[in-house]
Amino acid sequence: MKIKVFFIVLIILFSIGIVSSGKVGRVFVENKEETGLYSSHANQLIPATIYKTANVSVATYNILNFPGSTGADRVFYFRQIMDEMDVDILVVQEMLNQGGVDLFLDEVLNYHEIEYSASDFINGPDTDNVIFFKHDVVTLVNSEQIETELRDISEYSFVLNRKPNFEFVIYSLHLKASPGGTNGNKRFLEISELDEHIENPYSIVLGDYNIYKCSESAYQKLINDFSVELYDPIDECGNWHDNPDYAEIHTQSTRTTQFGGGARGGMDDRFDIILLSDIFEDSHWMKYIEGSYFAFGNDGQHFNQAVNEGENDNILDALHYASDHLPVVVTFEYTYYRRPFF
Repeated sequence: MKIKVFFIVLIILFSIGIVSSGKVGRVFVENKEETGLYSSHANQLIPATIYKTANVSVATYNILNFPGSTGADRVFYFRQIMDEMDVDILVVQEMLNQGGVDLFLDEVLNYHEIEYSASDFINGPDTDNVIFFKHDVVTLVNSEQIETELRDISEYSFVLNRKPNFEFVIYSLHLKASPGGTNGNKRFLEISELDEHIENPYSIVLGDYNIYKCSESAYQKLINDFSVELYDPIDECGNWHDNPDYAEIHTQSTRTTQFGGGARGGMDDRFDIILLSDIFEDSHWMKYIEGSYFAFGNDGQHFNQAVNEGENDNILDALHYASDHLPVVVTFEYTYYRRPFF
């Protein structure tokens, strides 16, 4: 009996990392459980900390005055899109009310199973931002609104569930629309408001920028003169508007005909953008996966056309009918650790 008790105690001590000297052992085992659960050090068996990697995906999507009068009809299309995208965090612009949040959450994201939660709807001076997230992956710890002359910029602070001591922030914006110097200056002023609030070095700034070219003052401030240094992951500086050289990164418009209140004109603008703080380029906390940034549904072959022109594809049809914008997706990798259970 005493021998059994001794072995039980010994197993418990090993499981929590305590060795005969009374010290806690922690050994880096690079991202593989199969490399072994224990490491030999100073003639002692030390339970190894198992380091693993996981991904977290983030998308921004202007969902066109949702729900509006056509929300119930568009639910089917959004459901097809989101089933295919399957992102961990979805940030939307042009949400109109709490009823729209509930409809999108229940009938689009959680239609098959309950995976997502949502931020509260905050009714600002125009259309608004909402964030949806897989609650098994991340936890929303705080949200704030930053007032501008037109629409609020939303700030969402998250922690990774597998890495609860690490916090990152997502900002969702919807800047002033339309070309011209006056509107460009309004976009600059909105960005300047954000500049006074942004602090976390791990920041993601995304949304509907309504910017036509990278030389615009708002974009230049974001990239070159911001409190937190930001960068464009695809590094495609140029005159994006109506330029076939940038067909692969255009996000608006999915349509060439006018319906449902959306813009027409075909795929010829890069309005929807995700910018990242520089630290995401090479961080062990959370790192941008090179090449993961893309405009969902854009094959680069539909310049000035509807996104589904000449195609027989249910997802492209869904993108066409759901909204006049395409979603943009980016993926990160992070490392986390856990102790073996024996």
